[in-house]
Amino acid sequence: MIVKRGGEIRLEGNRLKVRLKGFRDRAVDFAAKRLCEELNQMAPRTLDKYQLPIIYEVA
Repeated sequence: MIVKRGGEIRLEGNRLKVRLKGFRDRAVDFAAKRLCEELNQMAPRTLDKYQLPIIYEVA
């Protein structure tokens, strides 16, 4: 459910921000936010030559 969720990708400064739409189900919304926190702790970066940091969040 989380993986198939729509959202938006935006370049802000030198960061790529991936924002998922919120979930109606509170348990799924909480799980998605926790997943984003864990992904952000891994300090992901784009695979191109610019190596931009990627920030994940749920709206």
